Amino acid sequence: MRSKPTNKEYLHTWRLLLNLSHIAAVARQRELSKYGITMRQSATLITIKDIGDKATPAEIARRQFREPNSVSNILIRMEKLGFIKRIKNPNGVNKVHIILTEKGERAYSNSSKIKTINEIMSKLSDTEYDQFTKAVEKLRKVLLEKY
Repeated sequence: MRSKPTNKEYLHTWRLLLNLSHIAAVARQRELSKYGITMRQSATLITIKDIGDKATPAEIARRQFREPNSVSNILIRMEKLGFIKRIKNPNGVNKVHIILTEKGERAYSNSSKIKTINEIMSKLSDTEYDQFTKAVEKLRKVLLEKY
């Protein structure tokens, strides 16, 4: 049975994880740049689509683990680009809903093309994929509970 990893081994694995994340992000951004969208815009389009007609800046921020002002800034830029539209609440409540425009729907569709992600993840066997997913979900849960 293997002994507990040393601090040096933990640090090495942590650096691998960060490096993997960076390289994967660069590859994904190259793919998305063909469609004229950024990873942040893609993530926001996907989040809005997931939420549906109840999408608000606050809910988008909550789901993306981002500060509301950060999400507000990206939404302003996306509205200027014609991807989204802000709809004021007709009940007078100080809340806006976010919807995708026709251009936003096309950008969402392009964001859903995940050739790069498929190429990367398909290198894992089914067992490796399941183990990797479980490990990442476990670490994510620890981080969310602690921080």
